[in-house]
Amino acid sequence: LQNVKSTTVAVKGNQPCWEQEFIFETNRLDNGMMLELWNKGVLWDKLIGVHYMPLTSVQYSNETGAGKWLQIDQELETRNGQTIGTSRPTGHSLLVDVRFELPFDAQGSDAEELQAKLQALNKLIEVNVSRMCHSLLTSPDCIHS
Repeated sequence: LQNVKSTTVAVKGNQPCWEQEFIFETNRLDNGMMLELWNKGVLWDKLIGVHYMPLTSVQYSNETGAGKWLQIDQELETRNGQTIGTSRPTGHSLLVDVRFELPFDAQGSDAEELQAKLQALNKLIEVNVSRMCHSLLTSPDCIHS
């Protein structure tokens, strides 16, 4: 997507809160979004952990949701140079509300129908991308890293 970075003072305590909103556009639903959580230090910053979210897993809605707890991990998992996920849990989690907003003129049952169609399309894209990756990895002509 884009390299969106923000430094926000968190509400201190065992459950810090940022109340930060990021808005961006994309046509590449075959990509994903990397969330990084850092602790800013006086001399250096420390990476707390990362979470990779495939865009095909993002719901469509114009409504603010309750959010979803995401596990924060220590390492990125890559395949053929592409990030596919994260591993090695840190024990930390992050509550996020991530969504694709529907067009402004979609309301009521039209919005629900559009949302259902977009979710079905995302699932189809996810399945096809997964099949392509599997096909590339199992091909005898493919050089594996």
